[in-house]
Amino acid sequence: MKITDRRCGWSVEGRYIETLPSGVPVTVDQMRVYFGAEPGDRHYDEHIGPVPYERIVLQKANGDFTIVPINPDIYVVQV
Repeated sequence: MKITDRRCGWSVEGRYIETLPSGVPVTVDQMRVYFGAEPGDRHYDEHIGPVPYERIVLQKANGDFTIVPINPDIYVVQV
């Protein structure tokens, strides 16, 4: 999957893993795997809470995860 931000001009490619729904907090396991964060880490609380946009989780070729918030500036180029 390839995703581009029309406003900023960046893009990212990776294998689609899952969509984190808007308005719902992510689980502790999702935080650990996708964000690489444990309770008490810096920025943990702001990432685990609900956000106004869906977030797509992509896994890049090197195995790292990228979380992309699907806001009005995001365009899915390739599925």
